[in-house]
Amino acid sequence: MIAGQDNVSISLCGLWENTSTKGERYLSGSLGNMKIMVFKNKNKLAENHPDYRVVLFPVQRKEPEKPQEIEDSIEF
Repeated sequence: MIAGQDNVSISLCGLWENTSTKGERYLSGSLGNMKIMVFKNKNKLAENHPDYRVVLFPVQRKEPEKPQEIEDSIEF
């Protein structure tokens, strides 16, 4: 907490609700170059275990295709 500022909050990103092909709901979004996914904890066995898991992984962006060089066969 920042001294003298008790009510400071920072919004990191937005999350969207999705449904997997198996019918399971999860949240996803992105933060910079990271993809964020939030899943319900299927392995919760006790009250002190978390209800959800947050997973971060790098976004794999496609490299833009390089334009093909065209050979000029016309002589000047």
